[in-house]
Amino acid sequence: MKTLKFILLINFILLTGQTYAQQIVSDPGVTSKIASLFAQAKQMEKNLSSTLREIDAKNEQIRKYSEINENSLWEVPSYIKNGPAMNGIFDKEVQIIRSIQDVIRVAKNSRYVNFNQINGQLKGYMSVIGKLVDQASLIGTNNQYRMQPQEREKMLGDINSQLSGIQSNVTNLNHDIKQFIKFKKDSDKHYDSYKKLMKK
Repeated sequence: MKTLKFILLINFILLTGQTYAQQIVSDPGVTSKIASLFAQAKQMEKNLSSTLREIDAKNEQIRKYSEINENSLWEVPSYIKNGPAMNGIFDKEVQIIRSIQDVIRVAKNSRYVNFNQINGQLKGYMSVIGKLVDQASLIGTNNQYRMQPQEREKMLGDINSQLSGIQSNVTNLNHDIKQFIKFKKDSDKHYDSYKKLMKK
């Protein structure tokens, strides 16, 4: 708005100068003043054009920076994509799966454990693990989520924490099953010894 007013003022000065130039030619003082006004107006117009060019250049820089910044939000930095948080998630997934396989092996080979019940619980864990790891993979893939690097790191940290919780649960389950089987075996031994003793 200010720029528009400024342009109108310059045009007014130029038009006024032209009018005076046509009407008052005989007075040297007036002619000199008009020439000075013309020169000032021309300089102001030149300065204004230069200022407008600078503003356009700055606006173009801002536009380009915004475009670059926007693109960067869709790209995953290599230190996140191949970093310890992402690798830790994949490593933890492998560790949990091995623990689950151990639980399955122990439960299947024991007559004391209801394998179907344990298997249902383990399937639930596997489903959650798969979703968490898939989510982590998407966070580490370009053009999937518009996020700041700090947001990606935080989400990966949250996923890692959830996987740690599952890993702890599976480890405890494995330990409890083994302790239960040991207890049942010891009980059976004592019961067999007791029966033999009673037969004597």
